[in-house]
Amino acid sequence: MPHVLVLRRDLRSHRLDNDLLVYDSINDQVHLLNSSAAVVFALMESGAPLTEIEKKVSDQYGIDTGPEMLAMAVDQISTAGLFDEAISAPPIDTTRRAVLQKVAAAGLGILLPAILTITPSKTYAQGSVKALGAPCDLSAECASGCCQKGEETACPNKTCVNPATQCAQCR
Repeated sequence: MPHVLVLRRDLRSHRLDNDLLVYDSINDQVHLLNSSAAVVFALMESGAPLTEIEKKVSDQYGIDTGPEMLAMAVDQISTAGLFDEAISAPPIDTTRRAVLQKVAAAGLGILLPAILTITPSKTYAQGSVKALGAPCDLSAECASGCCQKGEETACPNKTCVNPATQCAQCR
């Protein structure tokens, strides 16, 4: 039976022209696969065996780099942690430098499989919120989540306060 590599089932993907965005909800990461890595990923997602993927990669790019490009793509996908279990890339008969020279000579250097991984920031780190004691109109404006609405002298009205230690009448 041909060897099949299994991608994780929790991944979500979205095509962007020839590239592919893959969201890893467990690690909260977004991976951008270039066109050649996306081709390999899609074929793996369909359950194609490695021998079939290798042939399709060679056929698509018109040069005999299928085994090397497949090994590079598998290595990139594995490094990104997208396989169901940890695997190592299929062995490459030639060195990475030889593969790069072969692909560059054919004018396909930009088609080398590549994955860019991004870890999104938390939204609160990106927003503009006000510090304690700052004037406010809504609780959403305050880093503490509480814009005081009380009129008492100890509780300043329309001011960002800490609800755990100060007045707790939030807008």
